[in-house]
Amino acid sequence: MCTDDIFEMLDSQLLVLVNASLDLLERFLVTSLALVVALRGIVTSSKPKDKEKAKEMSHAPATLPEDEAELFATDCTQASASSSTLGRFSTAAQLPPATDIEKWDTKKIVQHLQDKFPGELLQEDFDILVAQRIGGHSFLRLTKDDLMADGMKRGPATVIAGYVEELK
Repeated sequence: MCTDDIFEMLDSQLLVLVNASLDLLERFLVTSLALVVALRGIVTSSKPKDKEKAKEMSHAPATLPEDEAELFATDCTQASASSSTLGRFSTAAQLPPATDIEKWDTKKIVQHLQDKFPGELLQEDFDILVAQRIGGHSFLRLTKDDLMADGMKRGPATVIAGYVEELK
């Protein structure tokens, strides 16, 4: 293999990485814009005393500058799809209550984690939860050390333990 072939191969791999990074950045920005739009709608609708005016103002795209409104109109559906992908940026109000989670079985815990962290956790991580029969009650008491002692790698153990802390 000559030097030119190696550089061509590296260029193509770099291009794939750059495109993946741009896709992630785009999803983050679209989700952020949707959040800003929602927050502007909440803030502006809470200001007026007149209920009818508040109702009119609660439609966030109407309160955006033209360039932002156009971007919102273009990417609104994509933002809602991306927000599930970027679940880690969700607010605490969207977290399931601990009292509900305590009643979940292992299957429901695994499904929830798959939805919450798509692509971040591997089947081997879920297999550990299943093998240890981690239901809702024990899930809410998990620590990173517990998960690692059960054979989970540090990365996924940190993700799950951090999420458990968010839920408390």
